[in-house]
Amino acid sequence: MTFLNVLLLGGTAAGMIPLAIHLLQRKDCKTVRWGAMQFLLAKTITQRRRIQIEQWLLLLVRISIPILLAACMARPLLSSLSPSKNTTPLSLVLLLDDSPSMAAGESSINPFSAAKAVCSFLLEKLPRGSEVSLVPLGNPDVPLAELTVNTSGTNGLLKKHPSTPAPAQIDAGLEAAAAILKKAHQARRRIVLLTDFQKSNWSQKNIDASKSSLERLREQTPPPSLVLYDSGTPSPENVALESLEYSKLPLGAGQRLRFVATLRNYGNQPQAVRSVDWKIDGVTVSTKQASIGARESTQIVFEHSFKDTGSHTVQVVSEPDLQPSDDTIAASIYIHEPIPVLIVNGRSSPEPMLGESDFLEIALSPKNASGPQSASLMQPTVIEPSALNPKALARCKIVILADVRSLTKQQVTELETFVRSGGGLLVFPGRQTDVDWNNKNLHNAGLGLLPAQIDALHNAASAEGAEAALISKTLSTHPVVEPFSLENDPFAEIKIWNWYSLKVPDSKNPSPSAASPTTILSLDNGNPLFIERAFGAGTVIQSALPCSAAWSNLPTRPAYVPLFQRLALHSIIAGQPSGNLLAGQTITLTVSPKYSNQPLYLTAPDGTTSQSLPRDEKGSAIAEFFNTWQPGIYHLTLPDGESLQYAANVSREESDPARFEPAEAEAIAAQMGASLARNTDELLALDRSEGGGREIWRPFLFLTLLLLFAELFLTQRFTTSKGVRK
Repeated sequence: MTFLNVLLLGGTAAGMIPLAIHLLQRKDCKTVRWGAMQFLLAKTITQRRRIQIEQWLLLLVRISIPILLAACMARPLLSSLSPSKNTTPLSLVLLLDDSPSMAAGESSINPFSAAKAVCSFLLEKLPRGSEVSLVPLGNPDVPLAELTVNTSGTNGLLKKHPSTPAPAQIDAGLEAAAAILKKAHQARRRIVLLTDFQKSNWSQKNIDASKSSLERLREQTPPPSLVLYDSGTPSPENVALESLEYSKLPLGAGQRLRFVATLRNYGNQPQAVRSVDWKIDGVTVSTKQASIGARESTQIVFEHSFKDTGSHTVQVVSEPDLQPSDDTIAASIYIHEPIPVLIVNGRSSPEPMLGESDFLEIALSPKNASGPQSASLMQPTVIEPSALNPKALARCKIVILADVRSLTKQQVTELETFVRSGGGLLVFPGRQTDVDWNNKNLHNAGLGLLPAQIDALHNAASAEGAEAALISKTLSTHPVVEPFSLENDPFAEIKIWNWYSLKVPDSKNPSPSAASPTTILSLDNGNPLFIERAFGAGTVIQSALPCSAAWSNLPTRPAYVPLFQRLALHSIIAGQPSGNLLAGQTITLTVSPKYSNQPLYLTAPDGTTSQSLPRDEKGSAIAEFFNTWQPGIYHLTLPDGESLQYAANVSREESDPARFEPAEAEAIAAQMGASLARNTDELLALDRSEGGGREIWRPFLFLTLLLLFAELFLTQRFTTSKGVRK
């Protein structure tokens, strides 16, 4: 026997109250000797025994009443008894898979419609007094219905609920069910998870992740039963826009951007001709045709130059099929005004190309370029270290220190403020680098601007020698070097004769303003070549070699210009929030503090609007929008008139419609300790065979009432007998 409300068993202590009253009411008798007592002694002894028996019997009844009442309120459950299925109330949690794969197929016969019909059937069959909760697996943190006895209202919410663009979160759904059932009131408890058993959702990794949630469910008293309902149908054919690739670096007006869309056929039938539309700001500008073999993919390339600065969108739309959620993919592109770059040149030279920053200045703003890419986004200005002041910093977005020996304390402080507020900083060493000063003032034991400590200077044997260091052929997935990974050994011709070793801290940086460093590019000997780290809202990139040709032949090789342009541009976008998100993710926007008391409005793809009031946070105003479940383009207009656009896409985890076979679904259910059902008849059969025990509080309540009447009867009987004896 177990008790559903174990804490109420503490009420059995109330049984001690009658005993305490009895003991407190006992009085010490005063003995008075008198001569005639000897003739009454025998009769007194007989009456005393009778009174003691009566008192002990009445005391036993009075002690039993609160004990039985507490046991009744604790709801005793006898597991050896089977519940009455038709009349015993049930606490039911419905976990509904509402992911895109569930909605694949005709709307009247797809797995989602079938699952909703089964949910309605279960709600109608619930015994009177049952309670139900409805949890969508796309967003299990927000149940459609909490535990409620209003089954008709829950059914109404169910019928209105559409499928969502998010993948099913099996583990989070079971965790939500465990939390809900902790508040359940019925002894019979059941979880029914309705799904299509799509392979991407039911991977072994996801099943293993749910083990802790399943264990918490088994530890509950009483443990709920778990039923997996397979509402899936044979896998439909599906052609999906799998991805849209393009450069994420800042782009200026007139610069050409190359887009590559991947179209994948997940079906077993070839697709002879698929039409794909390209839309810029909602207007179709190009239509292309593509043919795809069975289980194959193809790429579609499109190039476009944006004439106007500001926020723009690109949408790729393919012909609709039975799973329309992945037939569209979109991207938000921001076209920047020219970006001012401040180059602090630590070593000038009257000779051409011998100054420390000469190569870098040309790389950031090529003067001899021609063609569609000739428009340069960056506008470099070269100054001496002594000219670095707040006015100069206010006019730029990127600062580059090129072989600067040292700065004043005030300049270091102003530079930290510049980066912390969102500016980009690149630091290149050189011949006159003061290692001790840099480590003390710019690295500052991990608290300063530099991500790493400058260590030893390495010297190769000669410029022509074989010991010159090379750039590693194994490139990282960092955005700066991502385009180079498409080429065959793009840095093969680059030789480095001298470089500083950069000592990256082993543990997480203790500075509250700085994050852990990330290596962008390395030498073939393992030494980092470029390291980045976020510092406040900005980014710092540290180099192991100069930006001049003093220690390497990099400035004279083709990779120099694109590499250093990408390094500079990355320094100002690394910490900025993207305009691209998955449907359901929060849109976070940092605006000027002057907007902190002005509401901002976001327009969803269907035309509805939501409002956010920016909050003050460390000198900035932060606005957040949470209702982004619709895929498509969101529009936000700032109080100053600037318009921003956000692209929300559906997760492509759901694009492959392959589902587990019945035998595989049974194996999954067995692994999770669950039952499996494929139709309502099997659900009813599981209901009839289900154990779980039966509550027996009614017999306890009956005994309590019986003892109450017994206590009244005995009290009256013993009092009357005492009066007669007197």
